[in-house]
Amino acid sequence: MRLFVGGLPRRVRSVDLREAFQQWGAVKDAYLLTNRETGESRCCGFVEMPNEAEALAAIRGVYGQLWDDREINCQIARERKRA
Repeated sequence: MRLFVGGLPRRVRSVDLREAFQQWGAVKDAYLLTNRETGESRCCGFVEMPNEAEALAAIRGVYGQLWDDREINCQIARERKRA
């Protein structure tokens, strides 16, 4: 299950995101979205967890929590529409 995570502090790296979600289960992939021109974090990213129950537990555990005084948003990622 793919999760969208928003509201992240700019200092967070992909490895930090992976480690934060591993407390709820296996993480297949974790990455941040970055600005193509500057390389800076867009303060959001995606986490992919193979086990649905663990992913849902992660959403409940993360949503609304503070990370460096920033409130985290976490939800099931919507499928991207292809042109």
